[in-house]
Amino acid sequence: MEFSRLLTDKQGAIRFRSSRIRSLGASLNQLVAQALRDGTPVADLVRITRLSALAVRRIGRAFDDLQPTGLAAAEHLGAITRLLRELTALEDSKAAVEVERLHLLAEASRQQILDEFELASLTGLRPEQIKKMTRGVAAQPRRNFADHRATG
Repeated sequence: MEFSRLLTDKQGAIRFRSSRIRSLGASLNQLVAQALRDGTPVADLVRITRLSALAVRRIGRAFDDLQPTGLAAAEHLGAITRLLRELTALEDSKAAVEVERLHLLAEASRQQILDEFELASLTGLRPEQIKKMTRGVAAQPRRNFADHRATG
């Protein structure tokens, strides 16, 4: 069924983005720790990452086995900024796919294309979550299925 495949595709896209976000988060932590090890001021890292000073210091302590690389603070801050941009873009992309999935769930529920248990099995969500999520959500204006696939 076409609708099942669309939901499965959206769920796969969400999982992929979630996995990539976790990976980038780990890389960010390592970059922050390396920057600290190379002498980048905590205040600069706080400003760039928008983390608290305490969080930045904790990250630094978590990677106590790092050796100095000799890179300048500006190089570290540039790398962290680039990674943060990529992370933000990925988080925005994931949020957009989640909204598309929500509208698909609402449409499937309203039109009774799939029952709540089928929707739950396709999305990994509990039936109660789906009901709560889709309550009051309008189905998207009718688009063809190719539009949904293009953004997955």
